[in-house]
Amino acid sequence: VGDRLVLAACLRRPSMSASRAQLPSACHPGPVGCAGFASASSEHVNTLAEMGDVAAVEAILQPLLNSTPPEGLILGVNRTVAFNLGLKAFANAGDLQGAERWHSGMREEMVRLNSKTFGKLAEAAAKSGK
Repeated sequence: VGDRLVLAACLRRPSMSASRAQLPSACHPGPVGCAGFASASSEHVNTLAEMGDVAAVEAILQPLLNSTPPEGLILGVNRTVAFNLGLKAFANAGDLQGAERWHSGMREEMVRLNSKTFGKLAEAAAKSGK
């Protein structure tokens, strides 16, 4: 199911304002669609987060966060960095409510918060206009 969500997010990419050239080849729909999402990297998720593509970032990260033990790495990074990538997507989308929801998830899971966590929350607030 998670791969289908990511594929759907990828296939709607033309509506994004950022250039498709910025995306890794795994995100360029071809005859097989986004088959490369199974090997998504933290750099790939970061690119999507910079674009503010919350749906794609959540579709990639949420299943990994749910299935990885607290001490495990997610796409080669620790849980704090993985959650911060999610916050970055919400911040760049100007979605303060989503960022607050994601931050609550971090706190519920007792993920270590850092200065980047709070910086992304502030950025989400600033870009939302609230």
